[in-house]
Amino acid sequence: MRKSNYSFTIDGNELKIVDEWYGNFMSVTNNFENVLTEIREVIGESIVGMDIIYRDTEGIWDRVTADWNGEECVNVNF
Repeated sequence: MRKSNYSFTIDGNELKIVDEWYGNFMSVTNNFENVLTEIREVIGESIVGMDIIYRDTEGIWDRVTADWNGEECVNVNF
């Protein structure tokens, strides 16, 4: 079960994540490592080389970078 509610799209080499927070879900900002690990389970290893942008609950877009330990995201930088 997801802890955050979000959607994502891929456009070329860019992964776009949109936080669709509501109710009892955590914001993506507070759960980013888990969100990226979940997305990697869906799209595979190609996520490691992608540019990642993210729209938070206030509608602000930001670029993030991820650090990986095997198949798990262990840190994100905004």
